[in-house]
Amino acid sequence: MVSLDFSSNGGNGPNGTFSGYIKTQNAFFLLQNESEDGEEQTRQCLVLLKERFEQEEFESLDIFQRTIEHAFKTAGLSGDTISFCGVVFGETCYLLTKGKGEIYVKRGHNFARLTSGDTSASGYVEEKDIFVLTTQDFSANFTEDEIHSFIHANVHSIPEHIEKFTKQDPASFPLTLFVKVEHEEIVEREDVPVESIPEKQEVTEVLQKQPKARFTFFSTVPLWFKHIKLQQPQSKRRTFTIIFVVGIIGILIWSVVFGYQRRMDAETLKKLETSKELITQKITQAEDVSFLNPARSAALITEAQDELKTMKATAGSKEFAIVTEMEKLVQSKQDQVTNKENKQANEFFDLGVDSKTAQGSKMTVSEDTALILDEKQSLIYVLSLTKKSLDKRPAPSGTIQKMAWYNGDVFVLGTDGVMRIDKNSKSTKAVERDSDWGDVSDMAIFNGNLYLMDRGNEAIYKYVATDAGYAAKSSYFKGTVLPMKNATSFAIDSSIYVSTPEKVVKYTSGLSEDFKTTYPSDSVSIEKVITGKDTEQVYAWDKQNSVVYVLEKNGTYVRQVTSKIFGKATDVVAYKTNTYALSGGKIYEVSME
Repeated sequence: MVSLDFSSNGGNGPNGTFSGYIKTQNAFFLLQNESEDGEEQTRQCLVLLKERFEQEEFESLDIFQRTIEHAFKTAGLSGDTISFCGVVFGETCYLLTKGKGEIYVKRGHNFARLTSGDTSASGYVEEKDIFVLTTQDFSANFTEDEIHSFIHANVHSIPEHIEKFTKQDPASFPLTLFVKVEHEEIVEREDVPVESIPEKQEVTEVLQKQPKARFTFFSTVPLWFKHIKLQQPQSKRRTFTIIFVVGIIGILIWSVVFGYQRRMDAETLKKLETSKELITQKITQAEDVSFLNPARSAALITEAQDELKTMKATAGSKEFAIVTEMEKLVQSKQDQVTNKENKQANEFFDLGVDSKTAQGSKMTVSEDTALILDEKQSLIYVLSLTKKSLDKRPAPSGTIQKMAWYNGDVFVLGTDGVMRIDKNSKSTKAVERDSDWGDVSDMAIFNGNLYLMDRGNEAIYKYVATDAGYAAKSSYFKGTVLPMKNATSFAIDSSIYVSTPEKVVKYTSGLSEDFKTTYPSDSVSIEKVITGKDTEQVYAWDKQNSVVYVLEKNGTYVRQVTSKIFGKATDVVAYKTNTYALSGGKIYEVSME
């Protein structure tokens, strides 16, 4: 059971037509009737809905829809003059609109129209979700972004925001309801078994009680042949008789064998039809909840895949068209629900133009310049992504953790601190290794200032650029710091994004910022977070699953791009709308558009 808070805005519909709403403990209904004499019917319909929804709970979208249609029919409502919105909250949320009815939902930073016109939907709600029940007569006055801007955590203040924006009395607009989910009681859902299977001991006892068959058709066939004496025929008639008997026996054997096979195929097909029905149900549920609950949607797709495996095991080595059909359906719906795109990687540059033995291991990018480390040759290649021109600098001795590029100089994070390599390949110490450092594993430069990530001390150090080099380190963080012991990387675009294998967190001006992402899979393993001032989105590279997740800069999941190169690459960077993957001596380009 959920706890709900709500407010309303506006009054009657266009041209003074009647509109009203009714609420129960867990349901809201808004009804507008543009018929001149429809007020009484509208009131009757709302009363019927209140009575019906206060008495019973509904277990399916179909029953919910038919109940509303029955109330319409009883009240005598029909035709194009009706606009309706209805939402019932429970373990599953059911939504229905008719005519000009529209339902929007705000979840976190996301805002979207869920249903409009004669449509319905279902899904799971979360605490702090805000639902907007309205009609096109209201939304026609604003853009979707403007409606989004009105929606605040305190639903009772929404009419004031509308009044401030429009400079008009809120009552002058068509009736609109704003419903907020204040609290959701978690209800555990259990799968219902399809059938009950007896224990192994019980099965054995049942078999032992069955009488043993003395003969089968195939066990008696040899006896038949024993009574056929193979001797020289005395006449053509006897020869014909023997051939005829053998032929009859052959026909009988063929009939039984192939009849048995047909029965087995029929039983298999029946099981496959059951699996098809289960897969179809899972996929339908996944589509219904894909917006409200992406994680649940992905879980349902996984359940459909598991049932597909059962289906293939049932089919065995035989080919059935129904199995092929379900394979195509599951794959297409998985890609659709998770916004999955598979893209081809194109070879962008071959370091072999400089040396046939060139082998890159690490790569970084700043503006349009990529740095590639070749540890075996102790070289750092400097590649212009726009001009495809190649330069190189000598790499310092020792282990190199990270590289950065600024004002034509290469910066290298190593065991002794940070080295600067200028255009003339001259190396100088930029930052001495500090005795306070723990496990410093990553580096970035932004606006000339140098940033280092220290996983051991769960810190990010900032070194401000000065005329003489860099000032002493200061802590970037100013508030609560989330655990960083297993951090894999960080990126900067004025805000700082830190990745761990499970997620990406964001800090702005040293303070933690809301950045929650619902990934389409539970097996996420983030190798690196990638973004910058030239990149409009945030990319999370998952090498284990050969995928790059595309996120908005507020954490909203957008889509996933898969490519074989993402699983083979030793490093991935991004510039504008492309990603670049390093594999051996070659760099591959994958468009993220």
